[in-house]
Order: sequence, then structure tokens, then C-alpha cells
Amino acid sequence: NLTIEGVKFINNQDGILAADNRKSTITIKGSEFLRNGGCENACAHGIYVGHIALLHIERSVFAETKRAHHIKSRAARTEVIGCDIHDGKTGTASYLIEAPNGGALIVRDNKLEKGPMAENHAAAIMIGSEGVDQPTPEILVENNSFVNDGNYNTFLVVNRSATEATLKGNKITGPAKPLLGDGTVN
Repeated sequence: NLTIEGVKFINNQDGILAADNRKSTITIKGSEFLRNGGCENACAHGIYVGHIALLHIERSVFAETKRAHHIKSRAARTEVIGCDIHDGKTGTASYLIEAPNGGALIVRDNKLEKGPMAENHAAAIMIGSEGVDQPTPEILVENNSFVNDGNYNTFLVVNRSATEATLKGNKITGPAKPLLGDGTVN
């Protein structure tokens, strides 16, 4: 188990890289992940965790990730609460948040922004892109502010799992739609 509080990760290949340990948890509070990522072939992320029990991130900043994703989580449960996740003018990230194998996902009260140089225009939040191999009991995306500053269309959430996503109270600005895949939008 790992708790990180008040730490800055700047200009790293991966801000944090965590292997599989299905019983472990990672908690991140009040930390910054700035300009991380950046090896050839998009192999690095702001944070990348394997199959763990829980990834909980709150009140943290992910900015200007150079390649891949700001947050990539294979955790059984991923919670991203009250964070600022943005590409800015120079960030080239793919997704803001990806849960490639499903798992419960809670994304609440965040400021989210895809920038003009984003490498992947498909979505801000991607679920199940590499095949869902674990239970996905809930997907809740609520009270987030999402801005697409790029000259392309995108979705706030692309859901490729069999679990219906619940989107409510989100504010979307720019050329974006709320959801592609199963779920409800309120």
C-alpha cells in the first residue's frame, strides 16, 4: 500500500508506475504530475497502475502530459475526485483518464481539459479499450467541468464495458458530446 501526499512529479517518463498486486491500494492527495510521459512509442503516462485493489486520487493536478495518458488505471476501483487534469497548450496526452480493463470508476468534481495538441481525439475518459477483464460494478462521472480546446470533436466518456455509465451534472464546453456507449446522461 502506498500513500502520496503533497509530492511533485515533474518531467519523468512515468510520474508513478505500479505493477500488479490485487490487494494493494494507492492513495494520492494534493500532489502534482507535471510534464510527465515522453518516451518513444507512447510508453509513458502521468501515472500508470496495474491490477491493484484501489487507486484513489484527490485534489491533485495532472498537466501537460507529453504522451500517452494523464491517468491509466487497471485497478479494480479507480476514484478521481476534485482534481485538475489538463493538456494545456503544449500537452500531447491521449486520454485524460483511461480504465482499459474496466473496474469501478468514479470521476467527480474535476476540471478536465483536452488541448489542441492532444494525440487522441476520441475521448477524455476511456473505459474498456483493451477488453474488460474484471468486474465493473459502477461507472459514475458527475459534477465535472470538461473543456475541449482542440479543433476536433470528442466525447467526455467512451464506455466499451457492459456496465451502464451514469453521467450527471457535468458541464461541457467546446466541440464535445457527453457519452458514446451504454449509459445515461442527466
